[in-house]
Amino acid sequence: MREVHRGKTLSEEAKRKSSESNKLWWSVPENRKKGLETIKGNNTKKWIIINPKGEEFLISGLKKFCEENSLSYSCMFTIANRKLQKKHKEYSSRRLETDSVSDENC
Repeated sequence: MREVHRGKTLSEEAKRKSSESNKLWWSVPENRKKGLETIKGNNTKKWIIINPKGEEFLISGLKKFCEENSLSYSCMFTIANRKLQKKHKEYSSRRLETDSVSDENC
């Protein structure tokens, strides 16, 4: 929910309309698939990480990887987009351009 709408009380009619709209959106198979992928986290981007030893490996979800390895997400994201710096704590990253790699490798 956006900050501007936080704390506002909706009328019963507005709640009903929102509910109907959501039901309609979820009833479309393409939307349902997209929504479920988002909920499950299957739409996370793939990244190639190069560790301090020079080994490359494929990950899914840069933010989670950074949290688990005590790295700065913003630094690694900046490196992946080739802006300003080239390494962070001797790690390097780049975004995998195609998602043709199967999820079993992540």
